[in-house]
Amino acid sequence: MSPSGADFEPTLGERALPIPCRVEETEGAIDFVTQKDLLDVVREWLPKDRKVVLHADRFYGTAEMIGWRQRHGWDYRVRLKGNLTASLAGRTAALRR
Repeated sequence: MSPSGADFEPTLGERALPIPCRVEETEGAIDFVTQKDLLDVVREWLPKDRKVVLHADRFYGTAEMIGWRQRHGWDYRVRLKGNLTASLAGRTAALRR
């Protein structure tokens, strides 16, 4: 395990990139303003042509977050609840791993 507590170390060429984090006590998920502040810092570290995939928990799938990452060309992978279902054209199915 790395000194930062992460299981991996992101790199840019030969240089390691720190993983930024912010800990806040809340009654639920943190708001988008706090998320955006942190993402804006990270975005400035990366070269403009770098492909980015944002991995996040289900609490980060807000319309504001989706819009932000689309504006900046970032891909997105969100971890969903195990009991989530999807409906399309009148058909409903449980989403599985």
